[in-house]
Amino acid sequence: MDTQFDLTLRRLSQGLTHPRLADIESTVLQRIADARAGRAGQWRLDALAFLGALLIGLGGAVAMAAPTAVAATVASLGGISHLAPSSLLERGR
Repeated sequence: MDTQFDLTLRRLSQGLTHPRLADIESTVLQRIADARAGRAGQWRLDALAFLGALLIGLGGAVAMAAPTAVAATVASLGGISHLAPSSLLERGR
């Protein structure tokens, strides 16, 4: 059983293609080659960008690994907390 979608796909596959589509692969490959040739002398800039990103990443890792101050007291479960939902609800009345 063919659906409307199947019929449309069959019609598109049997139809004529644009003449430039036959040569599109060589055009794309030529553009890639031209782009590579245009960037051939920029390896120093790429290396500098890589080193900069590496230094920023390492700096961030060192900053994140630095020890943080530990709280001197720990709230116990038995103590009254001023931020407990029950105490906050009582204040709102």
